Amino acid sequence: MQFIIGMAEYLKLKGYKVFVYTCSYRESNLFGEVERPEATVNYSDFMVGSMSDPFAVTKYISEFVKYIREKKIDLVFANNHNSLAWIKASKKAGVPVVYGCHGVGLMDPLKRRFLMPNDELCYGFPSIKEASRWFWMENRSLMKKLLGFLLFFSPFIRSTKVRNYWQYKEAVAILNSADARYGNSAITAKLFSNKKNTFGFPLAINASNQMMSNHYYPLVDDDFLKKFNLKNKSYILCPGRLNYIKGQEYMIKALLSIKNKNLKLVFTGNAALFGDKFEQMSAYENRIRDLTKEYNLSDRIVFTGLLDFGDMRKIYSSALVTVIPSVWLETFGYVTIESMACGTSAIVTSNCGSAECVSREDGFIIDRKNEKQISDIINDNESRFVDLGERARKKVLDNYDWSVSGDKYLDIFTKVYSERKSVKVYSN
Repeated sequence: MQFIIGMAEYLKLKGYKVFVYTCSYRESNLFGEVERPEATVNYSDFMVGSMSDPFAVTKYISEFVKYIREKKIDLVFANNHNSLAWIKASKKAGVPVVYGCHGVGLMDPLKRRFLMPNDELCYGFPSIKEASRWFWMENRSLMKKLLGFLLFFSPFIRSTKVRNYWQYKEAVAILNSADARYGNSAITAKLFSNKKNTFGFPLAINASNQMMSNHYYPLVDDDFLKKFNLKNKSYILCPGRLNYIKGQEYMIKALLSIKNKNLKLVFTGNAALFGDKFEQMSAYENRIRDLTKEYNLSDRIVFTGLLDFGDMRKIYSSALVTVIPSVWLETFGYVTIESMACGTSAIVTSNCGSAECVSREDGFIIDRKNEKQISDIINDNESRFVDLGERARKKVLDNYDWSVSGDKYLDIFTKVYSERKSVKVYSN
């Protein structure tokens, strides 16, 4: 949402008319066409459930074609895997389409987050050979392995774990058929087999324009910090939903070896990807809470639950450093540059796409599942983090702010549009 709003605002500043087509939220009275400052937004029932099942939305392709024609759309940006159907709709309408990839989504049919059973990372859609090898690596009985192996090779009989493989394989072919593909990092771009018109660069963020939405800048609020018994630059921040793929347990283990025992550790987020509950527990959250008690760290670890944008800006700004200890193939991770924009340096694992935004001049890149590297960096650089944070914000302003990087997206759109000179124009 942050990215799309920022893009819409940027394109509007450039003089373009922008339409956003998304799912309805009837419980919040968001449905139908609504004029917002950045775009005309259509909150449609046709997109409901598209995040959890992008294939179900394909039955509404004719409706999407109709919308493209009625609005006389010149180019479609199909954002993320829930807009899979829009690629096919754009082609039927004769309009160029750019696919924007912001996660493994349709690249991860076996739902492993690109973590193989032996904990290796996998880059790209798994081949049949690779996927079948995963079955034998799993800790299951021989009978279950044989059954799963046989079911995998049948597109007609599908086990629970592999029922999507063949469907996802077709979906990836559709993604590769878009006129261009934009990935939110170099890692993301490498996931596509079609290298022509495939681009990968970090997401843009609003760090300079207070008139745009989601303005990230340093903002210390002592009253806010008091709610959690925190002080400015007295804690380490670990943002993100509480899930094993995010690796929060390694930050807890690192805390044991951090010399400054006055430093606290703050976890923000809940268990859900798109949840709206302050406390939404998960098995993994229970696990890290148990670790907190086991290591006698209850007085040093704070769980804030889900925070809204304004409070996230405050919690970023006052952190000594932000740590992103993700263990999976994270295509980007907005939290890295959000923290940097707020003047707080970041420590990020190399398997995150956002690591390409970090250097030794403004932060640190570490190996996944390595609590020792985390604690060593904090112990050796505690006095430098304020300076590193200032450099981090300058880097965001110079490289990733919409005012600087917005033209990169527009260049892709212009290139695709010019290559499809015979764009069809429809009238009512």
